Amino acid sequence: KNKKMGLIDGEHAAANGVEYYDIGYFIQRVFSVLENPSLAKKILSLLIDEKYDLDKLRVILAARAVGGFLDESLKESPNYDFHDDFKKWLINLRKT
Repeated sequence: KNKKMGLIDGEHAAANGVEYYDIGYFIQRVFSVLENPSLAKKILSLLIDEKYDLDKLRVILAARAVGGFLDESLKESPNYDFHDDFKKWLINLRKT
């Protein structure tokens, strides 16, 4: 109703976990696994609007770029198109 969205991921909740890991994982999965780059970019944009630290998010997204590539390599017929696009997007991602 108020156009706010929340995401709760408690399966591995820890007070000393890697900051932003879950949201970075989510963004990468939306981009590459759900094959929806525009939604992933929108989510990141909303987070930046909410003052999330882009530099910290970029570190997690870079780790997820590697993880996503490895996930795809395990498939019988891997298709790296979305993973390559994710990598290119991440490389070009700059602070605004």
